[in-house]
Amino acid sequence: MIHRGGLLFKNRFSSTRFDVPGESIKKAYHATSHKGARLYKSAVKVDFSTSGKRMDTIAFKLAYPPQWIEIIEKAFIKKSK
Repeated sequence: MIHRGGLLFKNRFSSTRFDVPGESIKKAYHATSHKGARLYKSAVKVDFSTSGKRMDTIAFKLAYPPQWIEIIEKAFIKKSK
């Protein structure tokens, strides 16, 4: 889910939740693998900085990745430049 402050991911099979602040998002792009594992559905990967100024990545399996990438870029990446 995209919200005013960033991106929220909640795993539908567990209680895992990630809330990525919009100002920490550095890049959004299309991917077919994440952390060495092949994804069987198209995904959007998001690079973001953590509180320790370290870079991290999260991947979301979504339909129509180019549309989501464009939305994320407009909402968070281009706004911060």
